[in-house]
Amino acid sequence: MTFSDDVDNLAVQVRALTGVGELATTSDDEFLSGQASVALLVQASNALLARFAAELARRSGANAIGREDLARKHGYRSPAGMIATITGDTMGHARQLINAGGAWRPHEEPPRPVEVTTGNGVNGPDGGDTDSPGTEFESPSVIDAPDAPGPRYPLIAEAQSSGNLSIPNAGVITEALDRIGERVERDKLSEYEERFVMRARSLSLREVYAMVEQAEALLKAPELHEREKRATKNRSVTWREERDGMWTLTARLDVPSAAAVKTTIEQIARRQFRNRRDGDRNEPDTRTTVQVRADALTWLCRHAISCEASTKHGVVTTMNVRMDLSDVIEGSGIATIDGMTTPVSVATMRQQACDATFIPMVLGGDGAVLAVGEQERGFTPEQITAIFERDGGCARCHLPPEHCEIHHIKWWFRDRGKTDLANGIALCVGCHHDIHREEWGIEINGREVWFTPPVSVDPEQRRIPGGRFALDIGRDLAGYPRPVPPPNANVGGR
Repeated sequence: MTFSDDVDNLAVQVRALTGVGELATTSDDEFLSGQASVALLVQASNALLARFAAELARRSGANAIGREDLARKHGYRSPAGMIATITGDTMGHARQLINAGGAWRPHEEPPRPVEVTTGNGVNGPDGGDTDSPGTEFESPSVIDAPDAPGPRYPLIAEAQSSGNLSIPNAGVITEALDRIGERVERDKLSEYEERFVMRARSLSLREVYAMVEQAEALLKAPELHEREKRATKNRSVTWREERDGMWTLTARLDVPSAAAVKTTIEQIARRQFRNRRDGDRNEPDTRTTVQVRADALTWLCRHAISCEASTKHGVVTTMNVRMDLSDVIEGSGIATIDGMTTPVSVATMRQQACDATFIPMVLGGDGAVLAVGEQERGFTPEQITAIFERDGGCARCHLPPEHCEIHHIKWWFRDRGKTDLANGIALCVGCHHDIHREEWGIEINGREVWFTPPVSVDPEQRRIPGGRFALDIGRDLAGYPRPVPPPNANVGGR
């Protein structure tokens, strides 16, 4: 029996399961157990499909060395197009399958199957593949070869097969490791793989993107400043009038400049939404988010024209910049700006530090008194800044700081909770309600944030890392002296 026969037989069994029983009559426990089992089956089948997708890509396009492009041979412009048609899915998901399947690529690519034609100059009656003696292969395919090398990224491959890593997350990490592999030795690349997989188990796709971008930025820190100088040189703002009388503004800005614009507009918009919440219900504010932002930009420009009291161009706002003390001293490494995904070089931020609109938060340095005690309910500005530095925004879902507020873990009034760093956490509105409604546990250990789910979410109540700690694989791999959790630490979450 061939591999295809085995898969076909399994598919028949799965199709038969779709008609088993009536879901509406099952208990909650039976329903949730069945749903989890089906999800694992889907994840395992997706992992196998990803492996085939990557192999198709290997046999197509520029990778089809020594043989005809397999996708084009069957009438498709690309491997992703062929996969999307076969699966009935989107091109985007097809590309994710190809990227995720790249984890199974061998360390060293084996010789490509090279078709050798006989004297008639064709491979078969229609010029296609044939099993006749006129076709020879230097080696079997990767999937069919019993002695093929092991996966390039075995931890990603295993995590996909076991259902611990989604296809989109696996694809992002695989692509990142390919880029990182051009800069580090193989043994260090394996460490990156281990830490990425460990963290990604409890992260969304957006959060995985942030994690790998931060790790790559640390490796490319010496190049960041040059890239930022090019970005500054290429900055631009253009506008045009549309036929309907509307105007379209387009801005291309370097990260610090974009941070100034984004932070100011988001702070104004946030205040507007607060006013909406507390305002007159007889005259509700029905503006959409994008309309509120447009109004904020307009207000800023009008303010700049009329304001005579404020400094510089009439608008002063506050942005928090995070840098390690050792990086500031040496002028190397990277810095992050609240609300901005892309890191910037410390060199650039040192240049910006003279601007009052930037408040550098130097980690490890001395700061203001942060322990206020029980008598003061509100967190001080210094405490808020320090908590946002630790949490990076919402400590649970990682929304940027402008969408969050600082909350007491132990309630100030009910539990006499202290107003200090160990009892403060940054949460967005949605996560704040979830934490209280479902009674999640929260633990702060220095710079580490841990969430303990209720039994209703996870019967084993396995802790989930939060804040910046959840996205940080450590700076040591990139040559920066910073401690990381020990290998046996449970930081992978669920």
